[in-house]
Amino acid sequence: MSDKSPMKLLLLIFTLGTFAISWAQTTVNLQFQILGSKENEKVFLGYYLGSKSYMKDSAIIDQNGKFHFSYSDLLDEGVYLIVCPSVSYFEFLIDDDQQFEIITKQSDLVGSASIKGSVVNTQFFKYLNKIESFKTLLEKADSDQKKVIDKEFESFRNNFINANKGNLLGKLLMFNQRPNIPENLTDPTEQYNYYKSHFFDFKDFNFKGLVRSQSYHDFLTEYLEKITYQTPDSLIKACDFMLTK
Repeated sequence: MSDKSPMKLLLLIFTLGTFAISWAQTTVNLQFQILGSKENEKVFLGYYLGSKSYMKDSAIIDQNGKFHFSYSDLLDEGVYLIVCPSVSYFEFLIDDDQQFEIITKQSDLVGSASIKGSVVNTQFFKYLNKIESFKTLLEKADSDQKKVIDKEFESFRNNFINANKGNLLGKLLMFNQRPNIPENLTDPTEQYNYYKSHFFDFKDFNFKGLVRSQSYHDFLTEYLEKITYQTPDSLIKACDFMLTK
């Protein structure tokens, strides 16, 4: 026979219930620290929707450069921003895992960033830093060296996308990919037809984070305004085709 009294059982049930409620209220817990930032400055949490960005929330930086955003309901997947008016802004990703921490420095928001608890953001910042290193090399390179660097970058990007094709980052990067026209196609019409017919290759339209990114808007805009002939019949056909996606 149990020696637990009714009062003890009620206390145990209350404690477990409180713990469960507390856990449910912190479904989203985004912790940030910008070292060297101004105390009491207001920062903003933003997100993309099409070609525009919107503010979702704000917070105040404490004396240690820390601030956070917590919600009981999951945020929509996509590309988000932390905007610090006196400094600049940086982007990060929101996928299914919405409890993580990003620590960075005011002097180098992207390059100095350290991520805890988010695989996709660890990969995202790794990609951003690699992009910067390629840009630095291109600035110092001559025309022949630039061709070599371009090929190295293309190889890096393809390998990176393949390694991340199952997550939000890989899927978003695919929308920045454009077809490589084979060298044996020298006729402009053939090049155009190849580019247009392969423009949608490997693009996954069936994930939530797509609309909350600039990649989606840029992709559709290029297809409609630059690739499609600007005649009613061609535009209608292009729109019908996109809607099937």
